[in-house]
Amino acid sequence: MIEERMIDAWVLLASTIKENRFLDDFSFNEMMVLGIVYKHKNISFTNLCKETAMLKSLLNRTLTSLIDKNILEMKAFEGDKRKKIISFKDDKYDVYLKEHEKLVKVMTSIKNKIGLKKTEQLVESLNTLGNVIKEGDYND
Repeated sequence: MIEERMIDAWVLLASTIKENRFLDDFSFNEMMVLGIVYKHKNISFTNLCKETAMLKSLLNRTLTSLIDKNILEMKAFEGDKRKKIISFKDDKYDVYLKEHEKLVKVMTSIKNKIGLKKTEQLVESLNTLGNVIKEGDYND
């Protein structure tokens, strides 16, 4: 049954990613937050929470860790002191980019092993899967 094979593939991928820590300096959640902040340069806590789909408590812990590591900063928004804006400290982009480059090398290795055509199909399939899950309609 194809659904069982899908579950097996999902479990294999998830467990392999968890087992093979590709990152040395950051957790998965930290790297996800850093990537989003890097993309936006400045992002509100609320929008970061939406983009990461993290619980506020987990996002707070993750941000606290990155602030304690002196990589990110959180400032009050000028017009509304209740609104918090997250951004990189001025000279800390390189810390993120160093870890990002490790992930690029992993992705390049995968592309080289399976070929460009299968890599493009994989990206398209993963994007489709993400969108289907995000839509949340599983009652077909």
